[in-house]
Amino acid sequence: MKLFFRICTLTVSLFAFWLIYQKDLGISNGIINYVAAWPNGDKVGHFFLFGFLSFCAVLATNFKKASNSRYVPIYLASLVVCIIVILEECSHLLFKTRTFEIADIMANILGIMTFSYIAYGIDSVYKLSVMEQQAESNQ
Repeated sequence: MKLFFRICTLTVSLFAFWLIYQKDLGISNGIINYVAAWPNGDKVGHFFLFGFLSFCAVLATNFKKASNSRYVPIYLASLVVCIIVILEECSHLLFKTRTFEIADIMANILGIMTFSYIAYGIDSVYKLSVMEQQAESNQ
């Protein structure tokens, strides 16, 4: 299963980099045009693209945490994705074809947080089922 999520992470990363490359060069494509046609489609795209990337990366790294807090887990993969997307958004200041928007950064962060929370739920359910299986085998 870990291999599947590694492949997903790689695929989503390549897709995101391809979209970023297209936008940096000012090249329009069907995907960009389709999402841009929705109200706030750009923000929705940021939310889901980078949220899903974070989700896949968290599962691919087997829920490795950057912090040991019980209450607010910070997954290493989510932290890395967050740093990369903030730097990428700041790079828009270097291109005439791009615009820097705080709203894009917020959509990225909200997507990463939401999908990280979903990953946390999956991790919690998995750990609970493992604990139940261990308890049953000890009886």
